[in-house]
This record gives sequence, structure tokens and C-alpha cells, in this order.
Amino acid sequence: MIRFHQTFGAHAGRVVTFEKDVVTIGRLPTCDLSFDARADIDASGQHAEVRREHGAWHVLDANSRNGTWLNGQRVTRAQLSTGDELELGRGGPRLRVEIVGPSLSAPPPPARAEVGLMPTAQWGAEEFLPTNVGAAARPSAGASLRPPAVAYAQIAPTSPPPAPAPSIPAPASVAPQLRAAPAARGHGMGMAVPVALGAIALLFAGLAVGVLVWRLWASSAAHPPPRPTLPPAAAAVILTATVAPATYLVAGHLADGSLRPLCTAFAVRTDLVATSGHCIKRIQQTQASGVVVDLMRPGLPAPIGIAAMYLHPAFDAASSGASHDVGVIRTAGALAALLPLPTLDDLRAMTPGSAAYVVAYAATLAPDGIAPSPIIVPGALGTPEHFDGTPSDFEDAQLVPHSAPVEAGGTGAPVLDATGLVIGVHASEARATPSLSVRADVLLALIAGLGA
Repeated sequence: MIRFHQTFGAHAGRVVTFEKDVVTIGRLPTCDLSFDARADIDASGQHAEVRREHGAWHVLDANSRNGTWLNGQRVTRAQLSTGDELELGRGGPRLRVEIVGPSLSAPPPPARAEVGLMPTAQWGAEEFLPTNVGAAARPSAGASLRPPAVAYAQIAPTSPPPAPAPSIPAPASVAPQLRAAPAARGHGMGMAVPVALGAIALLFAGLAVGVLVWRLWASSAAHPPPRPTLPPAAAAVILTATVAPATYLVAGHLADGSLRPLCTAFAVRTDLVATSGHCIKRIQQTQASGVVVDLMRPGLPAPIGIAAMYLHPAFDAASSGASHDVGVIRTAGALAALLPLPTLDDLRAMTPGSAAYVVAYAATLAPDGIAPSPIIVPGALGTPEHFDGTPSDFEDAQLVPHSAPVEAGGTGAPVLDATGLVIGVHASEARATPSLSVRADVLLALIAGLGA
């Protein structure tokens, strides 16, 4: 018997036990251990197998796209031991292995999950590589980024139901009519037949109309109307009103009272903002010099502090490309306005050459040192690429070039499509042609790993 403890990914926290000799692992729903097809994007559909051979358990890579990693080393076949950690694709879901003695029960039951509901992920500094800011801001061991569950009480009726109406006896004069001759009853039955047939016809007609209405509703729910495209002439005004309130300047407060702009971030949860991995590295370097870093925007009564920071596990700051250049900051205060994140269908609908917008802050401030308003930078989407810069299919093309000329302070800013939907995180650290952004599903995977 073998047991897997998922420590990273959309289903982080679950524990699954198998009493079979072959366990298939991947994103396909037909796998014995199936990952989230939307969030766990670094795992392949049929990623790996775990087999029991001659009393020992082995993992075998199934020609996966991003490889199978055992304790940090890429393997194609390896023996497993209790405590080993499997990583399905670099930066993908992780499983801690527990090998249990053979079951003494009769026929082995099918694979079962030992938790009924998916719990939230519990992040630890050594396990998930978050970059926490100070011991005071570090979440407790049992802390969760998911809001607590709400218990709903059954609502009791406010008054007793009305008493049934008293039965009224029929008048005596009616009784003889109820005991009519057999001929009269026969005439009534003759009328009842066509009435019954008519009622049945009406019933079927009503059912047909109901089915038609249901199908129309289901079709509209499955295929919602397309989002309206922003009018180019009014795009800046619309985005300033809808996106700017959820977009923040990340800046350090210097000893002379001035601000040092670092990068841009945008709210995705009431206590989380998304940004780039390089932005988080800038924050770390600035904090290391003793400078306090906050989030701010025009109209905010006071800056919002930083409680903790998290990098995507596959982010490589030394890489020449964008890599998995996304990060998440947990804020010390609540965020009012949020930007909605896309579905995979939204991302598949991206069209090279269509309009794109980046809502970003500049790297310089006004002379008075007050945080400026974010700038709406228009451009056009390029052809999605793999992280190595080569064109690829949708599964691998997670780097989205665009032509919006964004200044240095815009790293970490939201990249929007022609409808104003977030499709990526701006990753270029300086003005470039083309600029680069990391597709939003890489950010979704990080947020899912946080359990948020």
C-alpha cells in the first residue's frame, strides 16, 4: 500500500491511499491520482506511473513534457522510499511519499481519498519557498489564506402554518343529484375521455416547451456571450475607472521622506496582490537595506503593509528569459477592489495582433513625491511562446509578447486583452520591444498552491 500527501498544487493538503500495484498520475481525469487540469499546468495529462515490483515501489516517467523530479533530481525511473518528494514538472504539483505495510484485509478497496473536502494548503518556509518578511509577519503553522467556512443555520418559520379549512357538508338537495341514474354516469364518462386526452396533450406540450427552454438556458450558460471589446478611444478612461483602483505602486519609504518606486502589483484576492518574481526580488533587496516597503495608490488613506511574499517555485531570477516570473504578496490590510482572473477558455481565445493594455506605474515620481496615477499603455499581443522563446502549442506557450512600451516601474503590472480581462503579468524589467508577459495561468497555479 502506498500513500501520497500532496504538498503543492491545486489540491495541496489532500492525502490519497492506494492498494494496487500500478498507480497512474497526471492531469487527465482518467488517472488514478488526477491533478487540476486548469491550475496544475506543469504536469502532463499522463505524467508518470508508480509501480510495485518485487516488493519495492518505483516511479516511472511517462514521457512527460516537463519531467518527473525526485527529491530535486530529474528521473525517468527510480525506487521510492518513505519521505521522498515527487514533483510532477518543475514547479508543478508535489507529492510526499509514504509507503505503508501490506494490507491484511480481504480484497483491496479502490483508491480512496482520506479527506472528504480539499483543505487549504499550509505553507512552510522550507517546504514551499515563500519569502516571508520578518518573524512577526510570518503566518502561524496552522494559518490559512482561505477564509473560514461559514455555517448556515436553518431558518425556522416565524408563525405556525394555518389550520386546515373545516370541511363543509354538501347540502341535502345535492345528494339526490350525486346518486343519479346509471345512464347519467355513462354520459359523464364519455365526456371525461376527450377531456383526459386533452389534458395529456397539454402536459406533453408543456414538457416539450420546458425542455426547449432548459436547453436554451444550458446553451447560454455553457457558451456565454462574448465580452465586449473596449473602444480604443475610450479604453484609457474605462480602464482608469475599473482597473486602476485595484492596481498598486510598490515603493520604499526613504529616510528623507521620499519614495523609491520599485514595481507594480494588482489585487486578486482581498488579502493578495499579484506581481512579478523580479518585483519580489526588488522588495527583498530594498528591505535588506532597512527601507520599509508598502503598497500605495492615489486616494488610499494610508499605505498598505506587506505581511508575506511568495515566489513561483520554478522562478529563476538568474534566467535570461521571463521563466515563471510571477509572485504573490500577502497584504497586512484588506483590499477593496479586485481584478477578475481568466479561465483557460479566455486564454485560448487570445489572438495575436489584437489590442492589449498594460496598467502600470512609472519608475519616477512627480516632484512633490506623491504617488502618481497608473499609466494606461496600449499595444498589441504577439504570438505566444515557450519560456525559451520558441513558438509552441497552447500547453507550453506561457510567455505572451506584446508591443506596449512599458517603463521599468511596470514590472508586475496586469496585462489586459482587448476586452479588459487580465491575461498575464508584465515581466520585462525595462522598456523593451517586444515586452514580455507571463500568461495568467502560471499565476493561477501559484495562487492554487497557496490554497487561496
